[in-house]
Amino acid sequence: MKKISTLLFSLFLVFLFAVVGRAENRTSGGAGNFTIDEETSIQIKMMACTAYENEIVAHIIHGRLITAFELCRKQGGGVEECIEKIKETREKWRKRCGKDSAYNISYRYKKIVKGVKEVEAWLKSIPTPSENRLMSPIARMAYFQSLNRNFAQLYPGSQFSFESGTGKVVLGGAEIYFQGWKWIQTNIYGDGGIITQVFPLRINWVMDRYNISIFIEPESLRWELIDFNLPFDMQTEKILLALNQGVRVTEKEIIRLADIFLHDTTWGLELKWFFPILLLSRELREDFLKAMVEYFTFDNYIAKVRAEEKRRSKPAEPQQTERKTGTTGPKQKKK
Repeated sequence: MKKISTLLFSLFLVFLFAVVGRAENRTSGGAGNFTIDEETSIQIKMMACTAYENEIVAHIIHGRLITAFELCRKQGGGVEECIEKIKETREKWRKRCGKDSAYNISYRYKKIVKGVKEVEAWLKSIPTPSENRLMSPIARMAYFQSLNRNFAQLYPGSQFSFESGTGKVVLGGAEIYFQGWKWIQTNIYGDGGIITQVFPLRINWVMDRYNISIFIEPESLRWELIDFNLPFDMQTEKILLALNQGVRVTEKEIIRLADIFLHDTTWGLELKWFFPILLLSRELREDFLKAMVEYFTFDNYIAKVRAEEKRRSKPAEPQQTERKTGTTGPKQKKK
């Protein structure tokens, strides 16, 4: 039964990646060509990269390496066998899904920027430049004042100058800021007080005084964590302190460690949805940090296990017994 379920899982993955491959190499028209939109392609990638055939693999791709190792041993695996299984699973996942987090967040970022460019082009089309040139300075000023006022009435909350191309435009629950017709920032308001701030080459998720930020290069499919300020409580602080068991931690170091961890596990696959929940949910922060502790202390843990195995396998030295001579009983005093 186990072999059959593993085979079915493998066939499922083959199907998913076949669909993804066709989506990435699709052509327009032509008989027999499979077409699929990019959003669906991303969803299929996420399904494939978060799927797992057993509990051990689930722990590995989530970074819970110590838990995966101990579960492997509990199921009868030897120390070296379990270490190799974890190594192979991680390498296979990296090869298959290692760049998908960058692909995913780059797609989301470019989609927002494309929308901003469309808004910018629309705003530029509203004034009538040919008529402006024929107006007197006073008439021209009155024209733009009227245009700005009418626009603010049509789109409440907007404060935009059509003369300078500077200000805030409120559309569909988002605020888009321009300066000299150049886009500088977009604020998207979500549930729980989360604000997603999108800047040129940067995305910032904000909740009150806490925030998570990434630097992004969408064309080269690269992103990097640059700020990681979470609302840690006493419990999560204790979990974080556990990283001192073999890993040096400072405020800047936690950003670097979280960046490595996110790039190498399923936690980083869908940042758009994950970071807001991480800011809001204490339980998720605890799970995330516990997995991170296991990920970075795994090598030290394995070194201790190997040392213990070596100590146990070492043959016991024979005990030396003292050789007794002479008669038994109390010694007689010489006269």
